[in-house]
Formats: sequence, structure tokens, C-alpha cells
Amino acid sequence: MDAKKLSVVVKISVIAMAVCGILMCALWLPYSTYISVVGAGAQPTAEQNVAVWVQVAFYCAACVPCFVILAFVWKIADAIKGDRAFSAEVAKLIMRAAVTLYANIAFFMVGNIVFAALGWNEFFFVYFVVAVIAVVVASIFCVIAHYVSKAAYLQKETEGLI
Repeated sequence: MDAKKLSVVVKISVIAMAVCGILMCALWLPYSTYISVVGAGAQPTAEQNVAVWVQVAFYCAACVPCFVILAFVWKIADAIKGDRAFSAEVAKLIMRAAVTLYANIAFFMVGNIVFAALGWNEFFFVYFVVAVIAVVVASIFCVIAHYVSKAAYLQKETEGLI
């Protein structure tokens, strides 16, 4: 697959992930949070309404950095299309994605610890597993950024040798 086709595949993937994220924030988060706090078919109390909407706002806020990371991936796809996949620019974008993800993991876990302390979070273990997976992904981003940076350096050093 050439660079232009690979760029298109990455951009289609970014669009698909963005659509899934928007649907999750707009439909699934409010519905699933409401069901977990209030229950199916029950009328919420004022306290339950607060619990639902605070959690929905928090989880939607926790999704924002994911869209920022998708914007970084879009820029990386542009670099791939321009045959600049192994460049310092791409290494920086990957590292920014990692830092963004690490910061989001901290925000996500602190919020979930607060919700657990308030008795609002029945899925703490599931969210903890999600956070661990995100730490692994962010760590992989760091490794990839390191090697892309190294490749960019080697490419720059050997440009005039051939």
C-alpha cells in the first residue's frame, strides 16, 4: 500500500472513531448512566438527577482529549501522505498524543475515585481496567515516538550518502 492510500485508510479510521465517540457521548453515556443510577423505568429523585448529570458531564469531558488525539492522528495521516512519516514532526505529534492520554487517564481516575467515594460509581473496577489499558496504549505511543524520532535522525544523517 502506498503512502496516499495508507493516509486515506488512517483518515477513514479517524472519522469512524470520531463518529463512534460522538454517538457514545450523545446517546450511550446519558442512557447508561441514567440506568445505572436511577434504574429502568423509575422516576429519579433530585439527588439522582444531580448524580446522573454530573457523571454525564464528567465522562463527556473525559472524552474531549480523545478527540484531540484523533486530531493528532489526522495530522500524522497528512504527514504520511506527504511521505514524512519518519520525521521529527510526527514524533512530536505522537508524544503529544501520549502526554494527552496520560493526563486524561489521571483526570479519569481521579473523577472515578471521587464518584466511588460518593457511592455513585458501580463500575469502578471496569473503569480501572480501562485506565490500565490506556496507560499501556500511552506507553506504546512513547515507544513509537522514540523510534520515529530515531528514524528521523538517521534519515537526516544519511540523506547525502547515497
